[in-house]
Amino acid sequence: MLGAEHPDTLAAGSNLAISRRADGDRQGGNALMESMLNIYRRLLGEDHPNTVAAANWSRLSCDLEPPPT
Repeated sequence: MLGAEHPDTLAAGSNLAISRRADGDRQGGNALMESMLNIYRRLLGEDHPNTVAAANWSRLSCDLEPPPT
């Protein structure tokens, strides 16, 4: 619904990479974060706060509440 390059999708992917790495899957976490960083850099640029946060392995905030019914 949001798409692979939506900011919330990217934040969730970055946060998942951090969780995977913290759970001991360094290779999986590193690969996922590199993928997220490539998209961040292409879409937002190197100096965007989300790009910088992901590059520093900082969790990103994303509000994934369900739509109202």
